[in-house]
Amino acid sequence: MASPPKIARFWIDTDVCLDQRSCVIEAPDLLQDRPVAGGPLIVSTATDTPEAYFQILNAAWACPVSAINVEFEDGSVHDGTTDYIRSICEKFG
Repeated sequence: MASPPKIARFWIDTDVCLDQRSCVIEAPDLLQDRPVAGGPLIVSTATDTPEAYFQILNAAWACPVSAINVEFEDGSVHDGTTDYIRSICEKFG
């Protein structure tokens, strides 16, 4: 069986983020509420476990303004609006 593509990194575009916190609910091992505006705090970038991997993909998918960007090892960058993230979650999640 094929493996999901590896995540190289992810980040939150704080210029776009509306502080809705849906991402924090989806990725509690990676993101944390910040007491002030400006988007969630990234507390871990380790996506090497299946739980963390799918947490950040689900957080990107759940973000209402697509503020979470995920870069994969092939150099492609996707946010929650692309079919790419949804297809990975459906195929491997």
